[in-house]
Amino acid sequence: MYLDFTQPPGPSLYRTVKAGFIAQGTTLGEWCKMNRQYHNFVAQILTGASNGPKSQRIRKKILADVQKATS
Repeated sequence: MYLDFTQPPGPSLYRTVKAGFIAQGTTLGEWCKMNRQYHNFVAQILTGASNGPKSQRIRKKILADVQKATS
């Protein structure tokens, strides 16, 4: 299964990240708990509703972690 993590923030990226974690037997919610992030905030980050410097750093970490999990 190919998951495109290079797409810009939006609903599609959010769904892709969720699918990436699920493909590895975990969830985005579990990632949020392990990284002490609110799930609603992470959803805003991935959909682009929140795009400040902190959001960009967190999005970069999410994408790095999900890509490690799917490789």
